Amino acid sequence: MTVLSVSDLPSPVAINWLGHLNVLKQPNMHLQLREWASQFDGIYRIRLAHQTAVVISERQIVQQILKCRPEKFRRYRAIESVFSGLNINGIFSAEGDNWKRQRKLINPAFNGENLRYFFPSMSDISNRMIEKTAVLSQTQESCDIKHLFTQYTVDLIGKLAFGYDIDTLSGKNQVLHHHLATVFPGLNTRIASPLPLWKLYKTRKDHLLEAANAFIRDFLQMRISETKERLFQQPDLHQHPENLLQAMVAQQNLSEESLSDEMILANAVTLLLAGEDTTANSLAWLCHLLSTRDDLQDQLFSEINDLPDDALSQWPQPSLPLLIACIHESMRVKPVVPMLFTEPLSDITVNERLHLKKGTRTILLLNAQGDDKDRFDSPRTFHPERWLNDHPCRINDMMPFGGGLRLCPGRSLALLEMKLAMSRLIQQFKLIPLDADKVTERFDFIVVPDHLRILFELRR
Repeated sequence: MTVLSVSDLPSPVAINWLGHLNVLKQPNMHLQLREWASQFDGIYRIRLAHQTAVVISERQIVQQILKCRPEKFRRYRAIESVFSGLNINGIFSAEGDNWKRQRKLINPAFNGENLRYFFPSMSDISNRMIEKTAVLSQTQESCDIKHLFTQYTVDLIGKLAFGYDIDTLSGKNQVLHHHLATVFPGLNTRIASPLPLWKLYKTRKDHLLEAANAFIRDFLQMRISETKERLFQQPDLHQHPENLLQAMVAQQNLSEESLSDEMILANAVTLLLAGEDTTANSLAWLCHLLSTRDDLQDQLFSEINDLPDDALSQWPQPSLPLLIACIHESMRVKPVVPMLFTEPLSDITVNERLHLKKGTRTILLLNAQGDDKDRFDSPRTFHPERWLNDHPCRINDMMPFGGGLRLCPGRSLALLEMKLAMSRLIQQFKLIPLDADKVTERFDFIVVPDHLRILFELRR
């Protein structure tokens, strides 16, 4: 088999002297990269001013690169640099030994036993969301569904990670909620910039990002101080921590060198950001897709209504195969993390197909298998029923949570959040779309829906 070098790869026609850089600044950049991947059989190159990037959607190569992390590949250096510049270089953006040290602490927080312990709080917060939705349905007020789900996920991660009831669903801490919505767009702008211009001149967007980051860090620093005081008053919590923040502080008390105050704060910020935005947008896309399928909503209602009265409040949760199929199909059709930006740590030949030099910018299109016509009939159509039959593709092949050692540690929590929220919403409400054809998708570090509003109609 011939090994290709970067110069051997095809490339779309460059727009101007900047090459394809302007494409990466567009809100639909992920759609354009996907379209070019179809045109060039899954591997091609683009030019970003003076730099060349390789875009890959071919499944075997993408999976091989994911398996090579963190030893042979890392995220773009710009990502860690931007996060470090804001003092939020937690488990998401950290690399090498720094990431390995943080993973040992963070990953166990999301195991099944901890989720079981946390489930009653999840159930309470879900009820709070349903109560708010009921008020909206009574007033016939349309809902910014992404805003609702962001409040839901912020409250959940606040309770799980910090043992703190942020309670944005009841209207509290709205300033925090506003600042959280500012961070990802600001990060995306800086990461996509070919030069760190914000170090020389700060735009309004830069000032908003830094103000939001400062507010969030101050908020979480108070939670850390409260946690340290509680562990001092209750030493038994060192052995049996009740939340992730307690576990991190307990680990720090064992050895000052293992976990600094700054590392604890960086991971607290990371958990709050990553834990709320990806899941909230996944839920919003799922509601959008379901709102256009009355028949599917009725089938889901029947599946849920056939359960014993208290089944949704019990652990473990009932299986609900149709709902799980809807979640999988939504993540296939509307993946919120469609790509990963990586680079090799040294010269490497991947899968005996492609030779990459050290530092080559490599964009992995994680969701490309979802467009494979050989695996999915009518791949752009939302058809959850396909997952109920014997299907040649598994959800892991879609890679919605990445892959390899750096698989998202919060994937089990995210799926549980989605299942719990949707089962309760469908049980009580019909989802009515408002101008569904006007909904668009925008890439702001993750893919978010624009112009999406839903009307909730109480089931009789």
